[in-house]
Amino acid sequence: RHEIQGLKPPQKRSYKDFDAGAKYHVANDVGYVRYFTAFIYEFQFYKAMCLASGKYDPKDAKKPLHRCNFYGSRVAGDKLREMLKLGASRPWKEAMKIMTGQPDMSTDAIREYFKPLEKWLQKENRKSGAKVGWGNLNIDKVCDQSPEAKARSGAMKTGFVEKHSHNPVIQYLLTRK
Repeated sequence: RHEIQGLKPPQKRSYKDFDAGAKYHVANDVGYVRYFTAFIYEFQFYKAMCLASGKYDPKDAKKPLHRCNFYGSRVAGDKLREMLKLGASRPWKEAMKIMTGQPDMSTDAIREYFKPLEKWLQKENRKSGAKVGWGNLNIDKVCDQSPEAKARSGAMKTGFVEKHSHNPVIQYLLTRK
């Protein structure tokens, strides 16, 4: 969370703390990846419907993706209807192919959509001298590691592992989850 969001715990944590269990999806064994992938699919579908409606043209600077509004487009609506007809009866890759013309998930549409914002932010950051990122986090300052993790990280720092990799105890510690 620190690398992506810049968050640190308010107090030193222990390896015994199980914060993930406070998340509904973890505690109730609900798949979380689908929420992440759905967000990417939304942009792929949006781009496909914008293309179908003619409100977006990748070769026309006057019709950028981030300004597309396909409201009222029968062609875009028909494309969506064809995909939705499949329901849950077919694999998602078939639905993706019907909507976008290709079966794979791609981040190209979301990157293209936010590209103007990204360029603007980069320009503004250069102008203001803003530093992007949060720097490195010393895990030992925010979390007490388990004895096993300490042994592994300490051994790796000293080269101990390379010297004693034939030792079954070292092999056990390195492969233990």
